Amino acid sequence: MKINVLFFGIILINSACVVQYNVADTNTKLKTSVESVNANCSSIFAQIEKMQKEYLSLKCKTDTEPFQTAQQLFIDINTSITEIQKLKTDINSEYSNFTDFTKGKNTIASNTPEWKKLKQTKKKMKSSIKSLQNKGEETIKKATTFNEYAATKIVPIVIFCDVSLYLTGYKKTIEDFSKVKKNAATDFANYQSQVSEAANQFRKSQPNKIQILTEKVNLMQIELNRLDNIEISIQKAVDQFKKETKGKQKIYSCSSDWDSVLRVESAISSQQTEISNLQNKIQSIALEIQNTVNTLE
Repeated sequence: MKINVLFFGIILINSACVVQYNVADTNTKLKTSVESVNANCSSIFAQIEKMQKEYLSLKCKTDTEPFQTAQQLFIDINTSITEIQKLKTDINSEYSNFTDFTKGKNTIASNTPEWKKLKQTKKKMKSSIKSLQNKGEETIKKATTFNEYAATKIVPIVIFCDVSLYLTGYKKTIEDFSKVKKNAATDFANYQSQVSEAANQFRKSQPNKIQILTEKVNLMQIELNRLDNIEISIQKAVDQFKKETKGKQKIYSCSSDWDSVLRVESAISSQQTEISNLQNKIQSIALEIQNTVNTLE
């Protein structure tokens, strides 16, 4: 961050060596320096704000590493920004003070009170601008350090959930499950029909086997009824996730909001395991029915 060094126009008059400062020239150079200060500060603030906004959007918890260190680096940057803001305010205030005590004047003579004020203004602004330059460079270095730390320590371990994609995926999960239920109902109807036909034909000659088939069909019905409870559990988990993530586009794994993602993932995974187990059990029952039917003579 570089700011032009101040030079002031002066006029030497008579043998008494009284120095006359041209107010207009001095004001132009002071104003240029102040504008340079403001522009440089705005640039730094914009860069830092963008960086902070990106990091803050993660909503990372700061109770564990590497997030504790990142938070401290973040705080250090903000401390420097506060100091820069104060220096900027001081410089602008000093310039405003200059415009006040030179209002209506064309020149300032070196033997007047205003001249002492001008010397003080020059001294303060020179010191503040130097401090601002140093602080600006220091802040940029801090920001660079933070970015490098985030890139190497945080980005590799942080994953995110795109809420919209998750909801789309869960919608498909529910739709696929509805198809599974529908197919299971169709298969069950076929087994019911098959057992009913067998019962009509073999109830008297082989009552024990017909009894077994009837029990198997009833058992299959009980297992199929469990599909309704699974469907309700899946829908409930998705609805809760939708409620907790309302208005959110992305959720990052370093934030407390990630618990919502873990809950719905755990719930869906648990129900999918239940579905798989249930399908295996129904298939086993179906095989027993088919094998029993095949033994009927």
